[in-house]
Amino acid sequence: MALKVYPLPERLRGVLSREYGFLVEGVDRVSVARRAIMAIHHSRRVWSVGDVVTKSLVEAGFIPHVAIVDRATLRGENIEIDEVEGIYSQVGIVMEIRNPRGTISSEAINTIKYIAGKPGERFLVVVEGEEDLLSLLVAAIANYSEILLYGIPRRGIAVVEIDQRIRAFALNILREILGEDYSLYFADP
Repeated sequence: MALKVYPLPERLRGVLSREYGFLVEGVDRVSVARRAIMAIHHSRRVWSVGDVVTKSLVEAGFIPHVAIVDRATLRGENIEIDEVEGIYSQVGIVMEIRNPRGTISSEAINTIKYIAGKPGERFLVVVEGEEDLLSLLVAAIANYSEILLYGIPRRGIAVVEIDQRIRAFALNILREILGEDYSLYFADP
């Protein structure tokens, strides 16, 4: 199947740059990760989006159920995540997908939908391209009460519980991004 990509419209950039849920702030990334871990219900499935967040959580002793990384950080700087990849190759499934910068790809949508249907397994998704917009997919697709953690550069970790409000917000944004293709991936309620 051919990869379809859907670029983020410029008018939505400001909407998506805000944090949602609550923000655990601080300068020491591992300390911030520890505080974020303490703030979540450990019986719930946790998704992390971003290399720094995921690496910080692992270094703090917590392995997210699903981690989405692109081997880069702010401004394309490479980040060493070999340890993270090694852990997931032992305890879960490592998948590689394509999602070009500033877009949401059909491959990313289908992968997140697949993973959402496998709650008992751990996954590391390594993105060729950029993972930033995939937190929007997690918010739209993950099961209710699951937790999404993503980084806010130079501020901390956003902790978001997936609920009806977050899901509706994410689906409305995706409706705009995907346009007429929205119905290929999502059914209207």
